[in-house]
Amino acid sequence: MEPAGPFALRVARRALERGGVRPSAPAPNQRFVGRQAQLELFRERFEDAGRGRGSIVLVGGEAGIGKSRLVAEYVRFVRARGARAGTGACLDFAPSPFAPFVEALREVGAAPPSDGPDWERADKRVRLEAFARALRELARDAPLLIAIEDAH
Repeated sequence: MEPAGPFALRVARRALERGGVRPSAPAPNQRFVGRQAQLELFRERFEDAGRGRGSIVLVGGEAGIGKSRLVAEYVRFVRARGARAGTGACLDFAPSPFAPFVEALREVGAAPPSDGPDWERADKRVRLEAFARALRELARDAPLLIAIEDAH
């Protein structure tokens, strides 16, 4: 496989910045079968979040087994119940390691903490703390789901 040239990376970066690069989503009319146990676990975690007990769920497995579809179904479930849900994708050409979180925060209508002239010079700990504060603020009044695709 040939490495992507600078032009391809610029085009991909512009698409990402405009929100045009996303993992493929299933058509809404496709039936979802065979993952009831996993969905039940997700539903339990949603109920826990409603009681103020947050959690992290890792979905792992081989390519093509339905991880993205499972997460998409959970996002639909959460949104149907009035909670906020944002998704972000880890892409090799992302402008920063925080890009999936920025994307997810924007999707729920929140301004990411990456604004301001000092952001680029801030160390990683300061950036992580800023994102943690933003997530806590968003989750204060209702459950919040942040789904990050392809984290590896």
